[in-house]
Amino acid sequence: MSSQVARHYARLISQWPKDPLRPTVNLADTLKARANKTTRSPFIDEARELKNIKALYSLLGNRYSQKYPTTEAFFKPKSSPKHYENLIQELDQAPKRTSFGSWLNKWKGFIRLS
Repeated sequence: MSSQVARHYARLISQWPKDPLRPTVNLADTLKARANKTTRSPFIDEARELKNIKALYSLLGNRYSQKYPTTEAFFKPKSSPKHYENLIQELDQAPKRTSFGSWLNKWKGFIRLS
């Protein structure tokens, strides 16, 4: 493998964000395995690897969310205008929640008082 491809993989691995909801599943680990596989193989298609690296950089830089922006109306559907706000709040709280808090939250979902 060329040193250029190895440098790109190393940079991607160092910059890829951690997933707070699933800390055991990490894309950086997958990229490390991919980099190791390509370093051990004497027959790699360098142009193809550079294409893959370019796609990973575009994901890392949020290129598609900038190219195809969503409107404010998309995040406030008429059926439930606060749905995405509640979802973001839940995703922020989930990694910090204890197992008892998770259990309690689960039961709150089962029991609804109207």
